Amino acid sequence: MTITPTDEQSNIIREPNNCVVIAKPGSGKTFTLSRKIAVILPELPDYRGIVAISYTNKASDELKRRCLSNGINRKGSFFGTIDKFFLSEIIIPFGNHVFGLFQQEFDVVKAEDVDEIEDVDPLQSLLDEGAYDNLVKAYIPLLRQLYSKGIVILETFGFLALYVYRSSRACRRYLKARYSHVIVDEYQDCGIWQHILFSSLVDLGLFGVAVGDLDQSIFAFANKDPRHLAQLAHDEDRFITYPLSINHRCHPSIINYSLRLLSSASRLLETDEIHVYEKRIDGSEIEIGKWLSISISCFVDQLQISEMSKVGILVRGKRTGNLVHRNLSIPHKPVITTPLDRETSLWGALFRKILILIFSQELTKYELVEEYLAIDLETVKVRAVMRSLHHLEELATTDLISLREAQHKFVEIAELILPRARNAGAISSLQTVLMSESLLGSYAPPDSSEVQLMTLHKAKGLEFDLVFHLDLYRWILPMYKGDYVQDLNLHYVGITRARKCCVLCTSSERHNRQGKRDAEDSEFLHRNGLGSLRLPAPF
Repeated sequence: MTITPTDEQSNIIREPNNCVVIAKPGSGKTFTLSRKIAVILPELPDYRGIVAISYTNKASDELKRRCLSNGINRKGSFFGTIDKFFLSEIIIPFGNHVFGLFQQEFDVVKAEDVDEIEDVDPLQSLLDEGAYDNLVKAYIPLLRQLYSKGIVILETFGFLALYVYRSSRACRRYLKARYSHVIVDEYQDCGIWQHILFSSLVDLGLFGVAVGDLDQSIFAFANKDPRHLAQLAHDEDRFITYPLSINHRCHPSIINYSLRLLSSASRLLETDEIHVYEKRIDGSEIEIGKWLSISISCFVDQLQISEMSKVGILVRGKRTGNLVHRNLSIPHKPVITTPLDRETSLWGALFRKILILIFSQELTKYELVEEYLAIDLETVKVRAVMRSLHHLEELATTDLISLREAQHKFVEIAELILPRARNAGAISSLQTVLMSESLLGSYAPPDSSEVQLMTLHKAKGLEFDLVFHLDLYRWILPMYKGDYVQDLNLHYVGITRARKCCVLCTSSERHNRQGKRDAEDSEFLHRNGLGSLRLPAPF
């Protein structure tokens, strides 16, 4: 089915200059970006492309899939996370221009594992502040020494990339010649170094597109700052700001509830039905799990939901997730973070992609190989990698025991594709995943019969027909010891994952580190008169 862009979307797709896009939930952000990229790429010579930065590997893969789904040639484009861009496009290829050649295999380590750094706090403090000059003076000699050994400190990726960019004319000339646009999604969760480099690339001559929503900023705990997006939106000399304001995803009553959560002055849409419900359980999260086991099918039948995988149970933290998981008696799939998901090395990213490829249809062998190798120029490598990937695919479908023993095949592929990026940590993480049935299974998509269970942070960027939003307790949402606005945004994100129905769940008791205690409802449930915009759950 061909989708016609709305006027808001068309304005962004056609805009030839730098722009900021403020994209509300369900407004068709990925659709708009993919259409814009599909307009740009045919106009570029084969050696040029665009830089498309996404917050997660999964979001990046989805954007790339949509952009190229109609046979569009990606040409010289980069799709990936900001850490991958820092490392593969700046630090590794141009670090030798600044620091000299490294003599050993390339490795990424954490600052706490570097013997020469006795106290990590001063380094982390300067990185958090974006104190470029002080970092150059205090740490570049050490970073130069480590680079010569093939070592880069994980926490310094952004600073180091900026230092190499500023120090290497060849790096700047390459980026300007190779890329026409730099497009960054989820800019509200952008770090200081990413923000500085984005602005630098725009000053270099690349067209910049920054996309985000201040109300969906939920990663401040990881030193991501929504003020960077606000700064660009107010920079009228360099950027035109466009809204994507129409929520095409959610039922009108869910849109009304989410907007009233943020502002008592919000204008409500006309609707004859309310699909936001509240359910208070006598008991704790354990009883919520038991109630969900019985009630989910009732909601699914009433809403005529075709697959159970379109139902999401969203929690604040692992404690609630584990309690629900143990007491949910219907088929479900917990979405977990594996050691490989935490890997930032090039080999770690490659191992992740291979697992996604062999367990799901999200990526093909050709797409993976094309991302790393020149198909027409490296035919011997391409054939060898394709054979190994085919072998792993067969093991994934017929012999999981042998797959767990096939670590050497993953390493062989990595040595062919990224011979200088060998990483012991990535190999260790791969081994941990291969030896665990639950970790390995996390790379397979949920079965259509499985409800999905995940944290609110993990749910960012996803959508479900039916959402059960848990952990709406005082001292959990909000926590009162962090950023109140971030907690409000997290609740907003949870509500707006729901397309057809959102059920807000509380209970008379909850668990903490000490055990079970009486529970109080979150103040968010009583904000701006929200009680009038929801109904008691019918089951």
